[in-house]
This record gives sequence, structure tokens and C-alpha cells, in this order.
Amino acid sequence: LKAKLTEVSAYPDHRPEELRTGRAPFSLVFDCPDAVVDSRVFRLEHGEIGTFEVFLSPFAALGQGCQLEAVFN
Repeated sequence: LKAKLTEVSAYPDHRPEELRTGRAPFSLVFDCPDAVVDSRVFRLEHGEIGTFEVFLSPFAALGQGCQLEAVFN
């Protein structure tokens, strides 16, 4: 599965001060133009930061494929 990171969005941290971790919530959007997939954990590979797993959910159609989103709280 080929996907391209197309959007990064930061969100305000509305948690109580004692629960904040110092990292603001954010989301990542990936374009996956050649396939429609279900929500699941995907293994991502990046030339600089290596290989890691992240839960991605489809949320919009994109031609014959879809856009996938990961949300980090």
C-alpha cells in the first residue's frame, strides 16, 4: 500500500494542566489514491525516522482510493 502524507494539523490541548504531556494533540492525513482500506494498524516506513506502526482510519474518498487519518491525543 502506497500512501503520501498530505496534511498535518495541530489542535489546542484542552486537558487539565496536570494531564498535559507537553505535546499538543495533532492529526496526520495520508492520500492513498489506489486502494480503499478498512481502519487498522499499518506499518509505516520512512527513510529518516524508520519503521513504526500507527492506527489509520479512512475518512474521505479520493478517486479510486481514500484518505486515511491518524489522530494523536
